[in-house]
Amino acid sequence: MHDLLRSMALKICEGKYMVRAGEIPKEAEWAKDLEKVSFMNSGIMRIEQGMSPDCPKLSTLLLGNCWLQFIPDSFFSKMQGLCTLDLSGASITKLPNSICALKSLKALLLRSCRNLENVPYLGEMKELRELDLSNTAIKEVPQGVGELINLKFLALDAFELEMLSEGLFLKLGKLQHLELRLHIEL
Repeated sequence: MHDLLRSMALKICEGKYMVRAGEIPKEAEWAKDLEKVSFMNSGIMRIEQGMSPDCPKLSTLLLGNCWLQFIPDSFFSKMQGLCTLDLSGASITKLPNSICALKSLKALLLRSCRNLENVPYLGEMKELRELDLSNTAIKEVPQGVGELINLKFLALDAFELEMLSEGLFLKLGKLQHLELRLHIEL
C-alpha cells in the first residue's frame, strides 16, 4: 500500500484503531475507545512487566508474527471485551494466567507458537469458538478444552502432543473442524 494511502487510512481510523510496527506503545498511548489493535509482523519482543492498558472496548488484538517472548499477567486484565486474540508465530513459552479472565474471547489463535508449552486452564472461556494450537510445543491438551461447549474449530496439530485425554470431545457438540496429527493415541 502506498505510504500516503496508509497514512490517510490510519488518520481516518484514529481513536478506534491502532496499527503500529516496532514497539508496544506506552500504556498512556492506549485510548479507552480503542476497538482494534494490530502489531502484526513487528519486531516486538516483550511487553513490560505490570503493563495493563485500560481498553474495555477492545475487541481485536493482533500480535501475530512478532518475536514476542513475554506477556505479563497484568496485560489482559482491562481488556474484558476482547473477542479475537492472535498470537500466531510468537516466541512465547507460556500464556499468562490472566488470559482465562477473557470471558468474551471467541478466537484464540496460537498457530506456530513453536515454543509454547504452557497454556492455563481454559474451561471458563465459554464463548470460545476457535482455538488453534497447531505447531506449538504443548505435550497435552490444555485443561478445560473439553468444557468449551461453543467450540467450532479446534486445531491440535501440535508436534509434541502424543495423547488425547479420554472423553475430550464429549461436550464439544458444536465442533465442526478438528485438526490432529496422525501419531496421536486416542
